[in-house]
Amino acid sequence: MKLLLTTSCTLLIIAACAHKPPPPPPPIPPPAVPRAAVDAMCARLKSEGVNGEMRALKMTQPLITPESVMALAEAMSYSGRAKPQISVPASVPVETSGSCVTRALDSVGPRDSDVMVAAFSSPLENPFARGTLGVFARVTLGGEAATWYWIPIGPRGGTWAAGSPIMLALRD
Repeated sequence: MKLLLTTSCTLLIIAACAHKPPPPPPPIPPPAVPRAAVDAMCARLKSEGVNGEMRALKMTQPLITPESVMALAEAMSYSGRAKPQISVPASVPVETSGSCVTRALDSVGPRDSDVMVAAFSSPLENPFARGTLGVFARVTLGGEAATWYWIPIGPRGGTWAAGSPIMLALRD
């Protein structure tokens, strides 16, 4: 009887230790591109010596493409073979109020040909770093000569914060 009780307890302990808790749910993206992401992009451009006027599109753009995702995979040193399945989120506003953006645009027009214009994607989960969010940013000179970035974002202290933008090896 004692042997049966000891064996049962041992098996119960082993089973309890072997059970993994379920993974945490994926983070919930914010309802808009946070101003922190816009400010991080402005800071990056200033650090690169770009001190001119900066404009941004008011709404997110369809920047989440197979090419941009693969450029992110390369930047994150992803070596897996599987291509992630990413659902494209709906377009959301870009928070530019109080940032370095001098004018929020509905679209890039002829009057914007000599200024830096930033377009952002909707916030999404980084498919190569579990539990992290970010946005793609495409910065152009009046819609030409695009440079792409990934800006990590996350909640901190009841507000959204952004990390340093990572330049992506993507040209269009």
